[in-house]
Amino acid sequence: MSKMEVFRAILDGYYSNILWFREKLIPPGKTAILETLKVVGHVTTIEAIRSNMPSKPRDVIVKDPCLPFHLKGSRTGILFTHGFGSSPETFRELATFLHKETGFTCRAVRLEGHGTSVQDLERTNFLDWYKSIEFHYDELAEEVDEIIMLGHSMGSTLSLLFSAFHPVKAIVAISPPIKLHRPDAKFLPLITWFKRYWPTKKSEVASYQKRGHYYYSRRALKGVINLFDLMRVTRKKLHKVKAPIFSCVGLKDTRVNKENMALLELLVSSEKVEVSYFPESYHSIHHGDEKELLYSKILEFITRETKTE
Repeated sequence: MSKMEVFRAILDGYYSNILWFREKLIPPGKTAILETLKVVGHVTTIEAIRSNMPSKPRDVIVKDPCLPFHLKGSRTGILFTHGFGSSPETFRELATFLHKETGFTCRAVRLEGHGTSVQDLERTNFLDWYKSIEFHYDELAEEVDEIIMLGHSMGSTLSLLFSAFHPVKAIVAISPPIKLHRPDAKFLPLITWFKRYWPTKKSEVASYQKRGHYYYSRRALKGVINLFDLMRVTRKKLHKVKAPIFSCVGLKDTRVNKENMALLELLVSSEKVEVSYFPESYHSIHHGDEKELLYSKILEFITRETKTE
């Protein structure tokens, strides 16, 4: 499948919550207005998307704790993708552990709009995030023979969508949002006309800062809309995912509940889907009290799936 075919498939249903309003308010042919909307993230034409397709990261100033990192190892690679508003550094401990135990090459992605500013995040969309994975996947593929996708939260959803169109050895999805039951989500496109940002819980920001990780103190609401678009598109494409999957959720997670595990198992075509529940964990299982258990389960899974007969 060509790159254009992949992006056309991903665009199925893209921004469906927004376009009705925009098409009603913007007369056809007003290209200057469309270009302005493109800059702030509301991409409304195929032409605008084509001009926004290069995978190479934009030249922006990235904060020091948020840079992507690479641990060189064997011909098996693991590609780590962080969640919404987060950064690659949140995977440093897990990547170091897996690198030491397996010798695999480990590479952590920085998604566009992350590790810079919340205004920068506001200007990106889920296609930009998808392309960030594509860039690092292509670079990693030059030095390894097989790649395992490993993501947390939105990074898991992106990894699953990416695996629908690219060959991967296995997938590790930590707290993957497949469908969030938020009745208020349908009003977000309207809310963004009046409010651009929503404050992140202070306790959540403090927990990241305590670990030395950078995390946005505000959420760009246009980015949240993109997250819901991403989930909707991913649900439609999960039937294309055939690689073995290890997925998990914390039973104290108030964001991604255990029903997401059942939905994931239902929609993928993978013959092997291993699900684990962590009774004492919240959303970031890999940072909580049960992280050692999670590490051992991931290690067991990827060792088994990469074992040569």
